[in-house]
Amino acid sequence: MIRNEGTSIVRCAPGVYELTSSGGRATWSYGTERIRGAHIVWRRIGGHDTFTSP
Repeated sequence: MIRNEGTSIVRCAPGVYELTSSGGRATWSYGTERIRGAHIVWRRIGGHDTFTSP
């Protein structure tokens, strides 16, 4: 699992994670592994005002 200071679990959406930076935010979830390693499904990417739901 990816963990660092700008990464957190989205409380209202089980299995969804959020990455924040000074430039914006992104949400993702882990999908079924297709090749060796984690498979990440990017859900939303944009500025801080982009998100109304994950």
